[in-house]
Amino acid sequence: MGAAWLATLFVAYQIGERGRSPTSSLSNQASNQGSLLPGERAGSRGRDFNETRRIGAENRFVIFSQTLGGDELARILPEITDKMDLGQVQATLKRLFEEVDPGPSRRIARFELMGRWAQLDSAAAFDHIAELNDPKMRHDLRLKGIEGWASVAPAAALAYAREAEDELVAKSMAAAWAGFSTARDLESAFEFVPTLASEPSPGGVWTVSNAVEALYHNDDIAVISWIQGLAPGPVREQAVRGLVGQWARHDPESAAEWVEDHVDPEDLNPIRELIQGLAATPN
Repeated sequence: MGAAWLATLFVAYQIGERGRSPTSSLSNQASNQGSLLPGERAGSRGRDFNETRRIGAENRFVIFSQTLGGDELARILPEITDKMDLGQVQATLKRLFEEVDPGPSRRIARFELMGRWAQLDSAAAFDHIAELNDPKMRHDLRLKGIEGWASVAPAAALAYAREAEDELVAKSMAAAWAGFSTARDLESAFEFVPTLASEPSPGGVWTVSNAVEALYHNDDIAVISWIQGLAPGPVREQAVRGLVGQWARHDPESAAEWVEDHVDPEDLNPIRELIQGLAATPN
């Protein structure tokens, strides 16, 4: 990935893990953020482990936001943000505006933090967004908040999206779908999916079959295990179609073997035909 990238990792490691940097500017930054806890002396080995992680996560987030951009930054930041609690998110957002220059990198970082904030405390996140002066930023961050919220609480996020102003409903529901498709809390997602069998599909997307297709890309093994545990009935039938609709696209043999063992004989023929059709369709 190049010398510049290795250098960035080295600096981030030193700041996050040691609270110090070989350059004067980064050393000042680490000092300002309290690399030593109150009452500690340099070299102390009694530092609380969780506090060390907190300081490291915030520093790494800010350093990467200062030095990276584009797809590389967007790929790295979620790995850090996923481990942040609410206090860390708010503190890092404040540092972002103090230490990172305006531009695409700060925007990417801000959106990542807002998605995480909505996961942890959706009401506070949307209150914060509502107070922003920039209408475009309010609009964009609201959609990011819905996306983040839907990854952990899809039912609540979808209900919120439906209540948006008329011109924003479609975008809000699309944002909720994007978050649900990358659900970080699969247990909540699996509890939510059966509710889609008993209500009209909002926007033509929210069906049991489509939801299973989306989650399959997220964690296929978990989806298969969940479906195997479902009781016979409409939810299971629709879930099986969603599963097979994705599985048979890349591995029709395994999908066909699975349905023979897990689908009721009277329902097999339509599923077999679906697999055969997908197997014959070029990817």
